[in-house]
Amino acid sequence: MARVWVVAGGIGGFAGVGLGASTHLTNGDVHAAQLIVTASNFLLFHSLALLAIGALSRKASSRWLVAAGCLFIAGMTMFAGGLTALAIDIGVAAPWIIPVGGSAILLGWLALIVHGGVSGGD
Repeated sequence: MARVWVVAGGIGGFAGVGLGASTHLTNGDVHAAQLIVTASNFLLFHSLALLAIGALSRKASSRWLVAAGCLFIAGMTMFAGGLTALAIDIGVAAPWIIPVGGSAILLGWLALIVHGGVSGGD
């Protein structure tokens, strides 16, 4: 399972860097550029969290660790994807995708906390 988290972290990091480099596509729209930067930052930060989950799962995995990884992936996709869709105005259901994605990320952090408490962080 560790390999899955490392690959997902790599994909998220790649997407985060690529997205961050694309702010020039917003044609000077400051609000749209801010949305893109926020999406990029969330992808990059949570990609690092996925890499940490990969490292932790090599020693002692748990269902909470798996849940954290899955929630991070879902949350990153929905939150960053929704912000990006909103920024480039492609008319998807971004208003509900963004808070659902943010909630998934929060739940991912809670799952990581539970994993640390249950397994002692080992």
